Amino acid sequence: MDSTIDLNEVKSITLVKNSKALYGILSGFLVGSVAGSLIVHYQHRGSEREKGRDTLIAGGIFGLLGAAGAAVIGKISEKETLSRSIFFVTNPPINL
Repeated sequence: MDSTIDLNEVKSITLVKNSKALYGILSGFLVGSVAGSLIVHYQHRGSEREKGRDTLIAGGIFGLLGAAGAAVIGKISEKETLSRSIFFVTNPPINL
């Protein structure tokens, strides 16, 4: 069922957006930590004990870098999505 209303009758518009920031940050952390761990694990030349410790540290550092990168990308794409939503909402007529 389609309905149309005049744009002059609209008093307010509320945009509700589901954020996927946490999902992106966790995904970035996971990818970064796995990549960092694998790189150090296969490139390390020290003893097994040092190798394990350094692999764990690299996984944490690369994980934090991945999470930060995902947060920045998510913030950039969030702004673009919101501006597109506003563009489509303000073009009359509004269909409900």
